[in-house]
Amino acid sequence: MSHSDEKPLSKTDHGEHCEKRSSPSDESFRLLVESVTDYAIFLLSCDGRGETWNAGAD
Repeated sequence: MSHSDEKPLSKTDHGEHCEKRSSPSDESFRLLVESVTDYAIFLLSCDGRGETWNAGAD
């Protein structure tokens, strides 16, 4: 799916997503995020606070 086909999350979708998601503790996810330095990748809590970020976000 291309980026132009993606639907942004609505407030309802976001709330449901926050309730269902688990922490990104999977090792392969962590390695992927840590290896990306050209782009900022960050995880926001359900209340909008930054929880984690990669070197590209510094």
